[in-house]
Amino acid sequence: MLTRALPLTNDDRMDASLVVAVDIWTTLVHLRRGQPLGDVEDILARAREVEELQVLAPALALAAQAAMAAGDPVRAAALAGEFETVTRSKAPMYRSESAVAVARVALAAGVPEVADDLVARSEPVTMRDELFIDTAAAVVREAEGAAEPEVWAALERRWHDYGNVFEEAYAAMALGRTADDPAATARGRALLDELGVAG
Repeated sequence: MLTRALPLTNDDRMDASLVVAVDIWTTLVHLRRGQPLGDVEDILARAREVEELQVLAPALALAAQAAMAAGDPVRAAALAGEFETVTRSKAPMYRSESAVAVARVALAAGVPEVADDLVARSEPVTMRDELFIDTAAAVVREAEGAAEPEVWAALERRWHDYGNVFEEAYAAMALGRTADDPAATARGRALLDELGVAG
């Protein structure tokens, strides 16, 4: 993916919003792999200039995750809160796509109310929206102390069917935690290893 995507950012024919979008998703891959990142704040600034929610929403999610990874929970919390606010009552796909990642950041950054609002104020329309929001809701409930292995088992299957290996892996690992199932944990870790995801 990175090999195909990176040359596009130097193509003068590319619309500015598409260039930023490529930068967002390639940087997200680097972030998940624990690799050095480019200037995430520059990506966010350019996403703001584009003034398109389809670019700004994932840029905010990326910046929130990067801030958390850099050990700045205050900045991460602010960005997670901004994501929740700017995507509220807008086209569901812009909110749902990054809902799981932002919920995880909000919980880790000590602002569970942002994660709660993100789930409660979402209005999924498509199966894809529902899958992301159902997963974000399960993340929030687990943080509140709920052990729902049957939910995570179902989410693992749903993500497998959908084709999102990253979320399938995280669902498997959540199943492992909540059901004390080492095989599920190993299954999730193996998938993350295939993706080159660190940690």
